[in-house]
Amino acid sequence: MARARVEITVDIEVLSPLHVGSGLHREVNSVRGADGANAPPRVAAIQRDAAGKPWLPGSTIKGLLRRLAVGVLGEAEQEALLGSPAGRDGPNITGRRGALIFLGAALRSPGKAERLPYADRSVKHEPGALGRGVFVAAGTRIDGTSGVAKGSSLRHDEALAPGGVFPLAFTIEARDVDAKKRCNVQLNALLKLLSALREVEGRAIGAGQADGDGRVRLRPETLKVMKSVLDNRGQLVSTQRAVKLPEAKPEPARAPWLLKLHCKGPFAVLDPSWAQERPSGDKTPALKAQRITEEMPVLPGSSVAGALRARATWIAALAARRVGTEPQKDNPEAVYRAIDRLGLTSVQRLFGITGFRGLLEIEELTILKGAKPWQVFSVKLDRFSGGPMSGGLFETAAFIGVSARLVLRLRDHGTGIPTPEDVILAEALIKDICCNGLTLGHGGNKGFGWFTVVEEAAHAN
Repeated sequence: MARARVEITVDIEVLSPLHVGSGLHREVNSVRGADGANAPPRVAAIQRDAAGKPWLPGSTIKGLLRRLAVGVLGEAEQEALLGSPAGRDGPNITGRRGALIFLGAALRSPGKAERLPYADRSVKHEPGALGRGVFVAAGTRIDGTSGVAKGSSLRHDEALAPGGVFPLAFTIEARDVDAKKRCNVQLNALLKLLSALREVEGRAIGAGQADGDGRVRLRPETLKVMKSVLDNRGQLVSTQRAVKLPEAKPEPARAPWLLKLHCKGPFAVLDPSWAQERPSGDKTPALKAQRITEEMPVLPGSSVAGALRARATWIAALAARRVGTEPQKDNPEAVYRAIDRLGLTSVQRLFGITGFRGLLEIEELTILKGAKPWQVFSVKLDRFSGGPMSGGLFETAAFIGVSARLVLRLRDHGTGIPTPEDVILAEALIKDICCNGLTLGHGGNKGFGWFTVVEEAAHAN
């Protein structure tokens, strides 16, 4: 019987913080709770292999390719390459296995996480350590009414730093008289999907996809294809073939909003791992902004998405009041049910809830250039009198002149939405932040993080 096999290897690079969760929690030595707490905070753990290296499961890779296949491959091509799930055409119909075999991948080259929160600062490996290229992303929910951090909602997640590299490996195998031909057909289909992964902004996997997290990009120069066929002696003969990725088919989607953000004054997203207690006479700042380098601040996508969601909630409430109706409350903690997808509010559809990915995605969030580090002096205020506290002077290590590029795109995930109401709210949101700006990060009530927003290109359908 004729037999053919194609083995494909290629590297993908992590562009933004990536969390592929294991469903488990762990304790991290450097993550400590408040004084007097009964236990340290639990940290949501990423998946790791037996050696403790961050692991990208084959199911995650397959899910990514399935999403890429929509609009790129026909239904028959998708089923032949990726298979079909059981019960798709009826409860008693078994699934069909696709020609493509997926392998998981361990992190081969870690990104630079040393300056990110809770990352391991030394090369010495200790029990409970995070390992190279891993940090703990601390985040909080944004209160939809006030637009600032919601109290008692701090969470901690392990995440991979940008710059990490995973080596992906795929296998296509066929047996029959036309095995070689079938392998070539499936290889061409796979190359179409991989071509979509080389876009500058990458594609998202893992948690926080709509917030701009988890974006990965293919490195086309690392693509290798090994073809093997059965010879007359019954042995597989392998040869490496040079292949070229086809031109990516443009994804049917609305044109993005290209926005430039600039903060003339101080800006800081605080590093929660920075020591709060200092010995007497210590000159180090009490609070410190998260940073990648001394002149490169961190601006998490979740912070931007939270602020945008709060502003959208406010805009939707104003619109409802104008027509004399009661504003719909936004509940980010709601759980999605398919039967209710059009029963969600526009805010929930744009920004997502548990089980439903938001339609308004952060496609890119990039600090445009280095910013000037600045030590800001502040004084603690007495909550009762409103006056300054004696000996309450402290410093915050912030940045001045932070500029960022934000790309937002409204997508249809094959669900028949966004609705016209969703589009109207998204356009109103962009218009509002371009007029009134956006407040991000720490200390908005004292002038920190006040960003102006300028649209670089008009949105068009």
